[in-house]
Amino acid sequence: MSADQIADTRPSIVEVFKASSDGEDWCVQFTLSDRAEGPWVQVTRDMVNFAYPHDRNPDDLLSTLEPPPSARVVAWESNVYATIKFGPNVTPSEVAKLVDAVFRHVLGCIGVDYHVDTKLERLS
Repeated sequence: MSADQIADTRPSIVEVFKASSDGEDWCVQFTLSDRAEGPWVQVTRDMVNFAYPHDRNPDDLLSTLEPPPSARVVAWESNVYATIKFGPNVTPSEVAKLVDAVFRHVLGCIGVDYHVDTKLERLS
């Protein structure tokens, strides 16, 4: 597990969760700092949406990501994106671990010390 990356993403995920409890919809997007265009991960209160540069069904990867128990793939397009939805009892820490697992196992950052840029956006 990448403790530094989880620590970097968790505060923004906490903000998204807090805004949701206040009745607002927010999204945080994480992109790799060293790539202007490239891998991205978006988080809302109940899902993680991410670039998906693979042909195989993401359900095959889900166990590798060690997602929260309620997580399931709800949408995907080969070589474009995948979306994992999770239940209301998931914590920001669990989501931060999932984001890190996506960057490492899906987006190719395994074995490297990656850094992310963060962009918070109000959806409603």
